[in-house]
Amino acid sequence: MKNLSPKSILVIVLLMAACKKDLQSDMLTAGTSSNLSTDGTLSVQVSIAPPVTPSGFIANSPNGSASLASYDLVAGSKKVYIDYFHMTATYPIVFGLGGVPNRDGITPVPINYQVFANSATSVPINLLYNAVDSSTSPTIATCRLNDVVYHTEDWTPYTLAVNKSSGSAFSMCLVNNIAHVGFKSPAAYKVLNNGSVEMARIRLSGDTAWTLNSLPVNFYFPDFSFGTYPDKIVLKADGQVIATDSAPAGHTATLRIKGGFKHIAGKTETLRVYGYNMSIQLPGFFVTEMGDLNGLIWKDGLGGFIPGKLNAKYYKEKSGQAVLYNH
Repeated sequence: MKNLSPKSILVIVLLMAACKKDLQSDMLTAGTSSNLSTDGTLSVQVSIAPPVTPSGFIANSPNGSASLASYDLVAGSKKVYIDYFHMTATYPIVFGLGGVPNRDGITPVPINYQVFANSATSVPINLLYNAVDSSTSPTIATCRLNDVVYHTEDWTPYTLAVNKSSGSAFSMCLVNNIAHVGFKSPAAYKVLNNGSVEMARIRLSGDTAWTLNSLPVNFYFPDFSFGTYPDKIVLKADGQVIATDSAPAGHTATLRIKGGFKHIAGKTETLRVYGYNMSIQLPGFFVTEMGDLNGLIWKDGLGGFIPGKLNAKYYKEKSGQAVLYNH
């Protein structure tokens, strides 16, 4: 950070640290001094403090939806006046950027902020999205701050170029709706006549129709519980087998549903997961939960295909656990 005194550097580091209290672990972890863009008078980086929205699926209403980007600004020894952000966002799915129409290119966003000498502030930027349709779902929306145009008290103009790591806000995956998948505990531990045990119940819900194509599950004995792991996992709907994973490895299974299971809008369906040739020693319990999200595949209400790669990055829904007790 050229032209900054050791004292100024210390002030910037302390101010940035203060901006990062109570952070969520799934938010972008920019914020070290290596991610600062600076010209010696002003420093900037993408913020990880509220109200920034972490990467996730944005389920659009008919009129579109919105999220926030945010940037930390730190002044050195001079008070600065921010005039413009020059920003780039995915066009045309992002139609509004900081209160102005987004352009097919670089958009100037007026910013009326003052940053006092040796002080910091955070600038939120609202991103407005067009409603997705069958041709744009899923769409990855990105936003980047390219430079900051500002002046000091003596009206000296500056333009601070912002590098990619300092200026790239969270990406968003725009879909018609979000798949709601919840893991629930079975009523009781019971070995059925066919040698299977009900491990978990899967509740599918949501006000909009969607289709589950592949469901990953993890299962394990917690500390001080013992037994035999299943050698086959089966998923049933209304008593009918819709997916199977034989000889699952590493206490995980991926249940691929041929043709998919279609959730009906406004309803709640319950699927049941069974394990074969498994047992739980008395007293003990067995846990089943959502597995590696790379194995989760679904389609939104418009038929937009959401592969595992997108779910691994953007799926933030809390699915819970199924706990099977043998008392």
